[in-house]
Amino acid sequence: MYSVGLDIGIASCGWSVINDENGRIVDLGVSLFSAQNSANNLDRRTSRGARRLLRRRVTRLNDAKKILESIGFVEDITLKNTNPYELRVKGLDNQLTKGEIYRVVMHIVKKRGISYLDEESEEGAKESQDYKNQVLHNHELLKTLTPGQIQLQRLSSNGRIKTGINEEGNYQLNVFTVSSYANELNLILQYQQTFYPEITQEIIDGFIRK
Repeated sequence: MYSVGLDIGIASCGWSVINDENGRIVDLGVSLFSAQNSANNLDRRTSRGARRLLRRRVTRLNDAKKILESIGFVEDITLKNTNPYELRVKGLDNQLTKGEIYRVVMHIVKKRGISYLDEESEEGAKESQDYKNQVLHNHELLKTLTPGQIQLQRLSSNGRIKTGINEEGNYQLNVFTVSSYANELNLILQYQQTFYPEITQEIIDGFIRK
């Protein structure tokens, strides 16, 4: 009688064969997968993940467009070069046109946000101390500001919104939670509802779920 043991990993497979009668090792070894294959597998997984995220974003945008058009809000091409961050901040306490609301909704829905930060954990923030510090910094800012307000402030004072080194030479992180974007959109639409009754609570809930 023989016993066979296997140790299967993502980059290797080890085995051993033992004689049950005398406990001696009959055979053992390990087979290493080529680094090239591992790299290829990583590339394929990364590509699949990117395609999946793109499909989801396209679906969200198409769904949002259908909802907006169903209540008479359509794209205004004259707003193509309008700063969407300014419109998002304006929409919190000023009336927007239907075209501006369309642009604001599509801009926020496209952003989506990061879900793991909603759990108030630092999981994923392991690459550098700068990243960890910025995750916590953004979390504090979101207690009083919307993502749009934060982003517009950064654009105005530092000339940059995207993650990276700003004009002051400091690292900033343009990462916010899914719930913070949803909350911002809810605040804007709740206010705009006072001017446009067709923006019902059901319509707002439809956007928030997206």
